[in-house]
Amino acid sequence: VVGPPERQAVLRDVALSTSDAEGLKVLLQGVVVRGRATLDGPGCALDDCEVRHGIEVGHRGAACLRGCEVHGKAIGIAVHGGVAIEDCEVDGCAIAVSLYGNAAASLRGNVFRRCRAAAVVLHCQMEAEEGAVLQLAPMIDESNGIEECARTYEVHIEVEGA
Repeated sequence: VVGPPERQAVLRDVALSTSDAEGLKVLLQGVVVRGRATLDGPGCALDDCEVRHGIEVGHRGAACLRGCEVHGKAIGIAVHGGVAIEDCEVDGCAIAVSLYGNAAASLRGNVFRRCRAAAVVLHCQMEAEEGAVLQLAPMIDESNGIEECARTYEVHIEVEGA
């Protein structure tokens, strides 16, 4: 779905989903989403959209979020599965990006602005055994800009059974 020039098309809430079959793609481009956008599937993508009540990427992940403006009351982008987030602006949220379950997400060229709690928060679990090692999957590139946020990053690690 490609909107008209200047983001003149407006939608309320959006849910994009694809199966895990190779080659299936769903793209939403150049529209304003007045509600929340949910993406769940490796072929889902948002490009050049304005999303006013946040984005959620499901456990099956998504292809990418590119060139989007994101606003939200609490969490700008909630990520539960792998996704590339590139050249997006997240403004005025408590948390710009919240990563759950050590998802293989990559963040490049984004601007996180006026986050009341933190720009990026990572929530993951770790085994409760001696010598256990947690390899963090997200890649947070230094090209991201962080402006006027209470904290840059927060990492929450839950030790199973502790």
